[in-house]
Parts: sequence; structure tokens; C-alpha cells
Amino acid sequence: MTKPIDKDDLISAIKRARERITIKAELDELNKTINAFKNKQIVLKGQYETTFIPAENIVYLQADKVYTTLYYYDDHSNYKKIVDSKNLGFWEEELSDFPFVRIHKSFLVNMTKIVSIGNKHIKLVNGETLDVARERRKLVHQMVLAHKKPLG
Repeated sequence: MTKPIDKDDLISAIKRARERITIKAELDELNKTINAFKNKQIVLKGQYETTFIPAENIVYLQADKVYTTLYYYDDHSNYKKIVDSKNLGFWEEELSDFPFVRIHKSFLVNMTKIVSIGNKHIKLVNGETLDVARERRKLVHQMVLAHKKPLG
């Protein structure tokens, strides 16, 4: 801008600067999301921060009405949970490229985190045991066995 400063020019310049700042912030957020996808991470956008969780670190997800609680290990092997406002159906679709199985209307489990499977339940790496819905037992057994590829 040149002197003398015209009021309308100043207002216009401020508006352009604000738009550029907003666009840059949106691009930065988009780049984070793209990089997370490339790194096979899920993105949880909260009010104050965005959390990135590698899909392989998730142990299981539990439905709680319209919310979902994700149980996972962070980068320091600490077992954590985080609540997200999306329902379990959303996460089932979002994680469809990963080895997750719906064992119950309330549970979506990472098959790599299953250490044993019984007639009515599964046991996870964190020591928890989750019930498998009666109507899903056969399918869950087949999927887990196919994923684990037992020897012999």
C-alpha cells in the first residue's frame, strides 16, 4: 500500500490477508489429515485439538448410543481411551480396509489384538474379555481364524 492510505484500500487489504490466513490454516489441517491417511492413522477432531491414532494401535471400539469409545495404545505403549461423537457404524466403515471385525452390536475389534477366541468370547492383548453375539459367533470365528492363519 502507498501513502496516503485510503480507508477502502486498507479494509480490502485486511480482508485479503484474513482470507489467506484462513485458507492457510485450512490447508494445514487438510495436509495433516492427508498425511494421517497415508500413515494409516485415524483422525479425531476435538474442540481444542486433533488426535491422530495409528489404526494398528486400536484394540477395540465400543458403542455408547451415538458416541463411540476407542481403546488404544499410544506411542509410549500406554493404554488409553477416547470418546468420539461418531457412531460405531461410521467407524466400521472408516476402518473397513483394516482387520477389524464386528463381534457384537456394541463392539468392533482389531483382529490383530485378539489373543484367544472361545465359544462365546474373545480375549484381547490388554487382558479384557469381550462377549461375541450369538448370531455373529460363526462368522467371527471364521474371520479371526482366516486372519490369524494358524499353522497345521
